[in-house]
Amino acid sequence: MIAATKLAAGTLAAAGLALAAPAPAADYPNKPVRLVVGQPPGGPTDLAARVYADKMRPLLGQPMIVENKPGAASQIAIVQVAKSEPDGYAILYGGLGLASLPWMSKSYDIDSLRDTTPISMIVAVPTAIAVSSTLPNIRTLDELIADTKANPGKRFYGSMGATDYLTMQGFRLASGSQFESIRFNGAAPAFQSMYAGDVQIVYTTVGILKPLADQGKLRILAVAGKKRSALVPDVPTLEESKDPKVRDLPNNLLSTGWFGIVGPAKLPQEVVTKLNGDTVKVTHDPDFAKRMADFGLEPLGSTPEEFAARLRVDLAAWQRITKQMNFQPE
Repeated sequence: MIAATKLAAGTLAAAGLALAAPAPAADYPNKPVRLVVGQPPGGPTDLAARVYADKMRPLLGQPMIVENKPGAASQIAIVQVAKSEPDGYAILYGGLGLASLPWMSKSYDIDSLRDTTPISMIVAVPTAIAVSSTLPNIRTLDELIADTKANPGKRFYGSMGATDYLTMQGFRLASGSQFESIRFNGAAPAFQSMYAGDVQIVYTTVGILKPLADQGKLRILAVAGKKRSALVPDVPTLEESKDPKVRDLPNNLLSTGWFGIVGPAKLPQEVVTKLNGDTVKVTHDPDFAKRMADFGLEPLGSTPEEFAARLRVDLAAWQRITKQMNFQPE
């Protein structure tokens, strides 16, 4: 009787453990998936993430719920996902912070490759160098470079954050440009200073620049990366510069930005395959492409391997530029 009682108790305990155990990855997902975003609600990154989440819902068969965790240049969101359970129910909607933060933040205590699982790139974030309309004779990037050399101490670049500041310092060194930098807390004060005539050069996303260019407030001179942006197809790339050092910049620092989804390390392959396949389907959706264009973004699906390779390239680029600039992590 005692043996039978122990057997029954053991059976019940085993059954309880089975009920408490997480569902196998093959059943993924069987509950809502959290999409962690490192920006506050209402901004273009958040809104684009919500469009993506809505498109994923019917493919997953479960809601994908956007969870905003702003702060520290997306570091809070990245670390939260990296340290979460590797079950696919906490996924990061992340960008270049994964590549730049290891070299720019003292408190960034994870390895962006070792501690995450890149799943798929989602969108490209085309960026560009633009000049104020107060310099009407400057129509190309090469003309801007020549103008700054001819007017040392008279041309100013309005920086909107640490990442773009370092990017443009790399451009300045490579091109030999003679502009000074003024650092602002965000895009709004930088553009206000440009309208006031205190700043002549800016570097930010095409999505922000294009409406201002359409209004005649500035002129977009060159887009980063090796490929022209579909949003401003008439604007040349850096690779179309006459200066070989400028043409080489897209190979390292001044490349097109991106957002993609990343999970914690050791994410089951079944989960990676499911999320990747569904994300690539979303990036091929014409309505998704149209809605991303409203945010200045371009669909960009990828394999996990392609995403990991891009992250490695960008990590090396940011390590190189921060060392070159003697940048001290803050």
